Amino acid sequence: MKKVLFSIAAAFCAGIAFAQEDVSESRWKTQEILIDGNDNDWAQPLNFFDNTSGMIFSMANDTKNIYLCFSNNDHAKAARMMMAGWSVELVSSEKKRKFDVTIAFPKVEDLNLLRDEASKAVSIYKTEMTTPKAKGLLSHSTEIPLTNNDGVTIGIGANTADRIVYEIRIPVKELMDEGMLQLNEVVSVDVVVNALDRPSGQNAGSGESGGRSGFSGGGRGGGRMGGGGRGMRGGGAFGNSGGSARGTAFEKTSFKQKVRLVSK
Repeated sequence: MKKVLFSIAAAFCAGIAFAQEDVSESRWKTQEILIDGNDNDWAQPLNFFDNTSGMIFSMANDTKNIYLCFSNNDHAKAARMMMAGWSVELVSSEKKRKFDVTIAFPKVEDLNLLRDEASKAVSIYKTEMTTPKAKGLLSHSTEIPLTNNDGVTIGIGANTADRIVYEIRIPVKELMDEGMLQLNEVVSVDVVVNALDRPSGQNAGSGESGGRSGFSGGGRGGGRMGGGGRGMRGGGAFGNSGGSARGTAFEKTSFKQKVRLVSK
C-alpha cells in the first residue's frame, strides 16, 4: 500500500513539474512591425488563443523591444474588451532581470461598440477612450497616449478581416538594464478582461463563472492557433448568445501564458 501511495505522489509531483515547464517561445522579429493597429506585418495565424475571451495573441522580440499583438474573432467578445476594459501584465522572475509591468486599457461605455462592425466600433472606441495606463515601467511613465512615438507605443485598429487589433511595443530599457538581456528570459503574459456591469435586476448567479482559463500554446493541454481560430466558440451579439455566454460577460476573465524570449 505504501508503494502505491508513493507512486501516486511521485506521479502527481511530476505532473506539477511538467505544468510549470509549459513555456512557449516568442517569435524573432524578422521584418519591421509597425505599431499601427493592423496585424498584416505579423506571421499568421497569431499563435495563441483563449476560448473563454475569444482573444488571439502573438509575441515577438528583437534585441531592443518586445512586441505584442492581440485580436479577437468574436465580435461580442471584442466589444466586451472595449466596453469593460482589459489589461496585460508582463512579469519576469529572472535573477537581476526581474520586472513587473502592466498596461491597462480603460472601458468605454457605448453600446454602439456592440452594434457596429469592428472598423466603425474601433473608430468610436479610440475617440471616447481615455489614455491607457501603465505601471512598473523604469521611466515611471503612468500614461501611454495613442499618439506616443517614444518609449512604449500602442496601436489600435481593425484588420482586413474586420477584427479589432491591439499592438504594443515595449522597449527592453523600460523593463531592465539592456546590457543584462540574454534573450532566454521567460516572461509570464497575464491578461485580464474586466466584467461588464450587470444590468440592474439581473440575477447575479446566472450564467457561468469567468475565472482563470488556460491560454493555449506550446505545451501539454494547449493548442496552437490554426485555420483562423477553428475550435473557438461562436460569436454574435450578447443578446443573441446563449445563457452561459451572457453570464461570462458579467464575470472577470483571466488567462496566463509563459513565453521565452528568443535570439536570432
